[in-house]
Amino acid sequence: TVPSRGCASNNSNDPSTPPCAHIPLTLLHHKNIKLDGSSPTFLKGYGAYGINIDIEYTPEYLTLASRGWVVAFAHVRGGGELGRHWYNAGKLMNKKTSALDYIDCAQWLIDQKYTRASRIAAVGTSAGGLLVASALNIEPRVFGAALMRVPFIDLLTQMTDSTLPLTVHEHDEWGDPVTHRSVFEYMTSYDPYLNLGRSRDRDARDTRDEFPSVYLTGSLIDPRVPYWHPLKYLAKLRAWFSEGKRPPNKEGPWFVLKMEKDTGHFGTGGALGGLKQSAYEYAFLYKALGLLDPANKK
Repeated sequence: TVPSRGCASNNSNDPSTPPCAHIPLTLLHHKNIKLDGSSPTFLKGYGAYGINIDIEYTPEYLTLASRGWVVAFAHVRGGGELGRHWYNAGKLMNKKTSALDYIDCAQWLIDQKYTRASRIAAVGTSAGGLLVASALNIEPRVFGAALMRVPFIDLLTQMTDSTLPLTVHEHDEWGDPVTHRSVFEYMTSYDPYLNLGRSRDRDARDTRDEFPSVYLTGSLIDPRVPYWHPLKYLAKLRAWFSEGKRPPNKEGPWFVLKMEKDTGHFGTGGALGGLKQSAYEYAFLYKALGLLDPANKK
């Protein structure tokens, strides 16, 4: 387990810091892995609806582990791994806790020499995309790349539009920002789309040099996460970076969107379809994390 930031003595009295908790973190890697900070890491999270991240046989994960990767599953608050109280600690007006737990797991992997920040791929699907995008807004320097599949990231727009099929149904998870001002203000404070490019530091530092490469997926016929979520995020991300000057001779970060027209929320069906999707994603991660450069093998 990973001690959350609230367990540190210097944070124990900070009202903005969630209470101390020990976050379960499941790791898959080769038994001969070296703890020297060199291993690329696939850090998956979800943290919503009280859903557990099931650890099951997946050939794609074994493919990564056999190539020296660490595959990590962060069981952050908002999931159901430790019961109802764990779920309640990461929903509604506690939603920011999920992202902070996720960052704490990434930092623990760095501190324990499993990996380093430039080698961590943050991975989330649907509500897990909101988790990852929120973490990037808070602490982008901890991640080297991000993979967000059909990400639920235009939160406030979705939750203020009752004509959408799932908005009212989602009030129990996120709250109703239309009828409750406190919910609106809290949701505005962590909405991934609204907070993209907003510095949270007092010195208002420019975080563009710290922001990782991002791979997004979406579907034109997804009834759960409409296609405009990843589209709007990508457009704002590229606009934000176009405002600054990229250092000379510096490649990346890369911002890529793969939009499907024939598949829904759960992606391409069948075993081969899933493998093809993973091949696209892994090719991007190898490029974004610099694993194709012989000089970066260690």
